[in-house]
Amino acid sequence: MKAQLQSKAGITQQIQKCKDMRRRLIPFQMRLEQMQLHEYHYTFHKYYAESSSQFFYDLGILKAKVLHELRLIQNEEKVLFDMHHTHHCIKNLIKNIIAKITALPNPYTRIQAKDYVDDIYKMVGESLRV
Repeated sequence: MKAQLQSKAGITQQIQKCKDMRRRLIPFQMRLEQMQLHEYHYTFHKYYAESSSQFFYDLGILKAKVLHELRLIQNEEKVLFDMHHTHHCIKNLIKNIIAKITALPNPYTRIQAKDYVDDIYKMVGESLRV
């Protein structure tokens, strides 16, 4: 059952990683919204000063950075979804295996079944790394 706990720990770490990435993105999104309000103000009043080109350059860079970070977060959340789905499928398969084996009267068979469960997690984990 150690492998199952490690799988769950990996999912928990991935969740925390996604949360941290989103938390780091919030200030950039807020700054982007603020700059876009200024952009609308410039457009509305038809006021373009000499420094406005630098403003629009910075705005474009910030938009690109936010979009890039959003794509990275999206990729990490996809990895998280795949990890969670794999863990869930394995857990259901293992429940079925254990239910069938616990019906057997031999306690050694039960211990052997738990070892098989760990082997299943290890095999799946190795196949995901490749």
